[in-house]
Amino acid sequence: MGLWLKAYIMEAILLATEQWLETELSSRILVGSGERLNQVLKQFFDKHGRMTTEEAARIYGMNRKAFSRMFCRLMRLSFADFALCYRLNSAAFCLRQTNDPVKAVALRWGFTDTSHFDRFFAKYYGCTPSEYRQDKT
Repeated sequence: MGLWLKAYIMEAILLATEQWLETELSSRILVGSGERLNQVLKQFFDKHGRMTTEEAARIYGMNRKAFSRMFCRLMRLSFADFALCYRLNSAAFCLRQTNDPVKAVALRWGFTDTSHFDRFFAKYYGCTPSEYRQDKT
């Protein structure tokens, strides 16, 4: 599977999250909790995924540990992993859609430097951001 296809699939999954949450949350948690999680996710997406678990928990109205357990139970991954996946997929999309330097893309999506970005990107995609940008298959 081409790397670009993997990025598009992950982006589609993330975009569908809000619709999935409405259905899934109504049957899994108390009334009102789904709306609070939607508020967390809206702020998360508004901030380009630059939100810590502590910030998300505060917005939700729980302590970090309780929020982490609840989020993991609902989403099947930790909030930190969710945020990293979102930021990596968004950065991958930018690499394909723009000619911005890799460093600019990394900074835009909350990575402190290019080596940090390269390490996570290679772990997730199996190649460097530059190789990913060049792969057109």
